[in-house]
Amino acid sequence: MPGCVYLRRIFSMSFCLAICLIVPLSVIIQSHSSLALENLKHGNNNQSPCNCVIFRMDDVQDNFIDAAQAVAMNLFILKNQTLTLGLIMNDVGNDMTISQHIAEGTKRGLFELGLHGWDHVDYTKLSEEQQKDSLKKANEKMQRLYGNTSNILITPYGKFNNGTIGAMSQLGIKILSAATFSESDFDKKNSVFNTYHRTTSVTTVKTATTAVYDFNYQRNDFNYQRNHQPIEPVAVAAASSASSISGDSPAVYHVPAMTSFKNNEAGKKPVKILIEQILHDVDSNMKKYGYAVIVFHPQDFVKTDHNGKLTNDLDQKEIKDLSDLIDSIMSKKIRITTMSQLVGLETRE
Repeated sequence: MPGCVYLRRIFSMSFCLAICLIVPLSVIIQSHSSLALENLKHGNNNQSPCNCVIFRMDDVQDNFIDAAQAVAMNLFILKNQTLTLGLIMNDVGNDMTISQHIAEGTKRGLFELGLHGWDHVDYTKLSEEQQKDSLKKANEKMQRLYGNTSNILITPYGKFNNGTIGAMSQLGIKILSAATFSESDFDKKNSVFNTYHRTTSVTTVKTATTAVYDFNYQRNDFNYQRNHQPIEPVAVAAASSASSISGDSPAVYHVPAMTSFKNNEAGKKPVKILIEQILHDVDSNMKKYGYAVIVFHPQDFVKTDHNGKLTNDLDQKEIKDLSDLIDSIMSKKIRITTMSQLVGLETRE
């Protein structure tokens, strides 16, 4: 029958057209799904990295080569740039030169104050309770001197352990700035804060292990993961919003030192790091983590005698090199920021 033949032809043409439209569409959907899965796996979810640098000066204390501490702080004040200070809390508060410089930078909103311990001791040699008592005492003095507690622990000698994390968590200290070798020993750097990833790793205090969660899908539900599947661990941050996991204490952001002005190994003469190498380290760490932390010490800017002991004579070349390093960072349009701003916490002033 001519009519039926005509209808069959129409049906065949419509079916072919539908297939032609569906197949490319399925390919597009599949490719986008694969891309989304790959982005989730590698943390590429359109979150912009900080592309910033944090300068950190350790060993801030009374009556210790004051001129070097003052000149370093003045550089950042004059350039209107931020600086994180590591204060040895049992040794600050009585030296007017140091106190006035800290107050000036803090008043201008440039200085971020961190605890460099109560005393400059290896915290890994203390029990968790001893670490807690020490940090509690340090923050109480920080409150008395500067009107607020600190959110940051800069560990002496760059060392920490699970007891450090436990003590910090109990006291509500959210940021740990240690050495990268300590982060390697702790969990192969898996807890290091990374601005490329929305995924957040949580260091559990009881087990010293790192659990990884995707806040894009689960937010505050730590007992559920997307599709009930484990997420591949990546180098990401411990988040303060993770209040507890199976009864464990709150987690901590890990923002370690990544490069330094001088290599200050205990018992050895400090070795100067060339500015070109520091800038290379900055670029490498920004590509990996989205930011870099540069550490220096007051003793980097004084001369030593023939026995290698520190003098009170400023080393103008080293001071100029620090100034040039800051200028080089700024000339590259790299933002200089604080640890609190990096992780999204309110700066305590």
